[in-house]
Amino acid sequence: MTAVTKWLADELKRRRASFVLARDRRVLCVSSEAGVLPLVGALEELGEDCRGGWLADRVVGRAVAMAVLARGIEVVWAEVLSCGARQLLEGNVSLDWRQEVPVILRPDGKGVCAFERLVAGVEDPCEGYRMLVRVATGRMALPPPPKAQEGGCPVEG
Repeated sequence: MTAVTKWLADELKRRRASFVLARDRRVLCVSSEAGVLPLVGALEELGEDCRGGWLADRVVGRAVAMAVLARGIEVVWAEVLSCGARQLLEGNVSLDWRQEVPVILRPDGKGVCAFERLVAGVEDPCEGYRMLVRVATGRMALPPPPKAQEGGCPVEG
C-alpha cells in the first residue's frame, strides 16, 4: 500500500463514506450514498477537476473502473475490487485494494450488479462511461435482471 492509498483508505473509513474523491490530499467530494450513480454524478459535476484525482471507494467493479479511466483518475483504493476491474485498472492507475472478488453482485446477493451487466462486453472505457452517464441522466435503462431457470437459478445472457 502506498502512502496515498493509505491516506485514501483512512479518509474513506474516517468519513464513513461510500466514496471519497480527492487530489493532492484535498478532498473534492464525499458521498455516503451507495452505488455507481452517485459517483458518476460527482465525476460529471467535477468535470476536468477530477483529472489526476484519487478515488477511494467501497466497491469497484468494471463499471467504476471504466469511469475512473474515462475521467482520468490516477489513484484508486478499493475495499472490494472485482477481477474485471483489476484487469482494466492495473498498469493504468496506482491501484490498491483490501479484498478481490470474482464479480460484483447486486446488494441482495442474487445475481450480478446491473451496472456490471450494463458494461459487460464493453472494452472501451469511454464508451462504458458514456453508457453510465446515459443511465444517470435517464436516457438509458439498466438491463433487466436475468430470467430465472426452473429451480430459481438465474441465467446470464
